[in-house]
Amino acid sequence: MTAIETENKDAPPDKEEHQELPSLELVYTEVKDRLEVQLAQIDALDGKFGTLMFVSSVVIGMGAAAQAAILGTIHETIPMVLFSVPIIFYVITVILAMQSWVRRPYFRDPEPRPLRDYYISQPYEFTKRRLTTHFISSYEWNAVVMRKKVNGLRIAVWFFLLQVVSLTLVLASRPWISQIFGD
Repeated sequence: MTAIETENKDAPPDKEEHQELPSLELVYTEVKDRLEVQLAQIDALDGKFGTLMFVSSVVIGMGAAAQAAILGTIHETIPMVLFSVPIIFYVITVILAMQSWVRRPYFRDPEPRPLRDYYISQPYEFTKRRLTTHFISSYEWNAVVMRKKVNGLRIAVWFFLLQVVSLTLVLASRPWISQIFGD
């Protein structure tokens, strides 16, 4: 029998489960903190979607009020047709924002009850390693969800910009449209 075989024969079968892990506390803390930062970023993204929808609605509402005030003095259909362009951009902005806002949920695993049920009688280091693994899985899942949310927000902001520009052009072009088609 070799020295290695003798060591393996005398070692308890679950030695790996009880080996000392000097960096476990550091890894656990860092992974948990990073997950907390990520969850805060996701909440901030959701807040940005809400703000974008609010501002987009205010802009289109002010544009509609200006449109109504101007239409009281002008009796052409072309200004009405032109006003539909910013409305289309507004609708696309809202759809993209809502789609990204209600995108697949993000996770903070593990759930409290299963954590208690499955790990309450397990050794401390074993549970801490499992929690670290759960946090990493949650972080990776959330990263995919977050990437999709960010892309959706970017596209929605571009459509919001198109809404503002087209609304400005429609309202600013009123005097020229009246002169061209009013005569």
